Amino acid sequence: MPDQEDSLGGETFSGEEPQDPAEQSLGDGATMGGDTAHSPGDQSTFGDANVDEELFDDGMELVDLSTRYTEEGVLGKGGMGEVILATDTRLGRKVAIKRILGKAARSKTAVARFLREAKSMAELSHPNIVQIYDYGRSTDGPFLIMECIQGGSLLEKCKAGPIELDEAVNIFGQLCDGLAKAHAAGIIHRDIKPANVLMSEDGVPKLTDFGLAKDDTADTGMTVEGAVIGTLDFMPPEQRRDSSSVDERSDLWSLAATFYQMLTGKSPKVINISAIPPKLQSVVAKALEESKEDRFQSALEMRGEILNAHSGKMDTTRTLAEGECPQCAAPNPAHGKFCVECGAGLQIQCLKCEMKIQIWNKACGECGSLQDPLVEKALADLKNARDQAERLLVDFEFEAAIEKAEVVASETDSRLQQYAEWRGEFIERWEQIRQAKYSRLADRLKEAIAHESANDFETDLQSLRQNAPSARQTPQELEGIVRDRITNRDIAGLLPFVDEFLKLKPDRPEVQELKAQLEEREVQIDARIKIILEEAKAKESASIRTRKLFKRVIITVFFVAIAITGVVIKNDIDAKAVETAIANLDWETVLALDPDNSQGLQMQAAAFTTALTNGDWKIVLAIDPDNSVGLRLQAAAEKAAAAEILARAPIMNTIGMRLKLIPAGTFMMGSPETEEGRGGDEYQHTVTISKAFYMQTTEVTQGQWKDVMGTEPWNRRGSNYAASHVSWDDAVAYCEKLSEKEGKTYRLPTEAEWEYACRAGTETRWSFGDDEYSLGDYAWYYGNAEDYGEKYAHQVGLKNPNAFGLYDMHGNVNEWCHDYYGEDYYKQSLKQDPTGPARDSRRVLRGGSWTGDARDSRSASRNRDVAVRPAKHFGFRLVRELD
Repeated sequence: MPDQEDSLGGETFSGEEPQDPAEQSLGDGATMGGDTAHSPGDQSTFGDANVDEELFDDGMELVDLSTRYTEEGVLGKGGMGEVILATDTRLGRKVAIKRILGKAARSKTAVARFLREAKSMAELSHPNIVQIYDYGRSTDGPFLIMECIQGGSLLEKCKAGPIELDEAVNIFGQLCDGLAKAHAAGIIHRDIKPANVLMSEDGVPKLTDFGLAKDDTADTGMTVEGAVIGTLDFMPPEQRRDSSSVDERSDLWSLAATFYQMLTGKSPKVINISAIPPKLQSVVAKALEESKEDRFQSALEMRGEILNAHSGKMDTTRTLAEGECPQCAAPNPAHGKFCVECGAGLQIQCLKCEMKIQIWNKACGECGSLQDPLVEKALADLKNARDQAERLLVDFEFEAAIEKAEVVASETDSRLQQYAEWRGEFIERWEQIRQAKYSRLADRLKEAIAHESANDFETDLQSLRQNAPSARQTPQELEGIVRDRITNRDIAGLLPFVDEFLKLKPDRPEVQELKAQLEEREVQIDARIKIILEEAKAKESASIRTRKLFKRVIITVFFVAIAITGVVIKNDIDAKAVETAIANLDWETVLALDPDNSQGLQMQAAAFTTALTNGDWKIVLAIDPDNSVGLRLQAAAEKAAAAEILARAPIMNTIGMRLKLIPAGTFMMGSPETEEGRGGDEYQHTVTISKAFYMQTTEVTQGQWKDVMGTEPWNRRGSNYAASHVSWDDAVAYCEKLSEKEGKTYRLPTEAEWEYACRAGTETRWSFGDDEYSLGDYAWYYGNAEDYGEKYAHQVGLKNPNAFGLYDMHGNVNEWCHDYYGEDYYKQSLKQDPTGPARDSRRVLRGGSWTGDARDSRSASRNRDVAVRPAKHFGFRLVRELD
């Protein structure tokens, strides 16, 4: 019998020869939408490995599902298996049990693929990915226990015709979020289609059927060269030729094809771009390009461009005719300030000198700067901030994500509003994902308590571990975490941080060795847990030791939820778990489950008193963060640690630079209102420098510059004089060359690092106090820099140092910092390790100079200039990051 074409333009296999079960998609007809045949719009999935039909035994323990689950009916059925609606009698919730049956259950390939789906989905926790609770083998064959989604599939919505545009874009955006999470974990789906998207009853789409998923970080042997797997109508060109060549961009093609069916109600077997709304045609066409290199390169990039196109805003970056309004295109006088038709502004600031110019001017009449390259650079910075916010949201880094979004929101230039609507949409999505994550963690806590009460710890161990805190950090942050934890012998839970670090820095043999040791320790711990569990089972009751072990895991999940959401979870209190914790004198668990429990509070008070007596400020502040005694003890401990660091002598590098180790700490950055400053750009605020760093004790000297760069841009003085006539670009180039030469990371200090080091623990105008008459003892400035009738940059290190052992911070040459300037940046600055605004036409200069007066040499004083300008009083000093 020939293949038949279904109502949506796809092909449904109906030949007399049945397909081999191993060669069918786990999603075909097996979703929870109720289809009992192949999904319309799908073509059969091709297999990717040989099938061994001999009885296959994977060695898994057989589980009797009837002891815990009550089956209620079939949700979906296909040629390979079925999905059953059931109730989990222990946790009182609906679940979906997915099975492969019959011939497929004996196929090595089918079972391997089925278990691969289990492992792939178990690694992911996201509101737009169906959650897997458990997997194993019963007498009926392998099974998955999954989140039950009873709103049908996306395919069913497509059968009813095109989905309304706003709803389709919203669904598409959420699926991009879920796919970004999978890709971040190194997992490629390879079979995205409407049948593999389930809809919750409140309209949330969820990706499912990861049975064909490929772990991009491992060679699993699942895919052989030349094999074709997937669903034909939604399969990108490269996957049709060879499934071993797929990557994240292949999933993007399939998701775009799914979006096409959402918009048109028709299968993407034949794609007619003109059938979709005109404003989306160009971006959807790009998503469906034949070459992977011509498509979007990430799910978040594709999502952003689709949303921008859907917003329908007029493009203010297009070339405007003289007098043309960027909003309504009405003609205006050549020097008008506002449009005579719609009132839109017609003047903007030059992105370099900030003078007012007409929006259609290609260059600034004041400084001559071409505007298009500056706009392009500013848009790239905003796009980078948007992409960082999206990546942070995928990793559930909620606070950092919203801070990055605020960078986009602060942009007021009409030429740079491409992401303005994104920001509003992002805030709504941020709140939805945050609440969904909160709910999921709350459910996980409740589930963990239920398992503990049933003495069934082993079942929940895997699911609890997958909710561990994310280790997504920069390489430097990760290395700092690993070093601190090793130094403090705090190695519990360290392995995920080591794994993440090695993904970013794989060429570190000492870290590879550490990973091997930690993995061996995990094996030993798992073996120990297994023995404990077996003993508990034999006694038919859990030992105190076992309960304490799982108490730590449950409390971890509890506090992760609080940290992510900022909301204390209010669950039903498990009275039995509370009683057990009281019996074990375990006040932490008691108060985690019941914060008002009187016995728990009494035990906590006793622990608090003991900690105060012993001077253990960490426990004191863990119980009472505002306790004055604990805070004093903490301050004393931190002060002693900082003093120990500062007591160390400077180190010296190969070209004679002296570098002082500066401890981490918190300080007041900027000026109080009573201090004479330049105004709002010195708004005072609290800043924490979280990591120690080396800072050069003096400015870079002429001799040190010449050793690295081989040039002499100044009027000759001598090797110990401060290098001058240096632009910001020159200083950055110097850092790069020195880093390469030394094999260490040298850079310009951030503005916060510079002021923190300059203040050296003080809050006065200068690091030596408020007496201006003492300035000459610490700095070269306009009042004392003259020598034989000439003023110039002097030799470094001749004046008194500050308390950190740093010279010339208050004056000799102005010193370049890493940051863009941003006049109002301080009022929205990050509280920890700020690195400046996302864009500005100028870079920051700090410290007084031989050309400046006393006011300009204060610790808080700020200066700025364009990055390309060298000046006779511009120099710099370096920061070297810790090894």
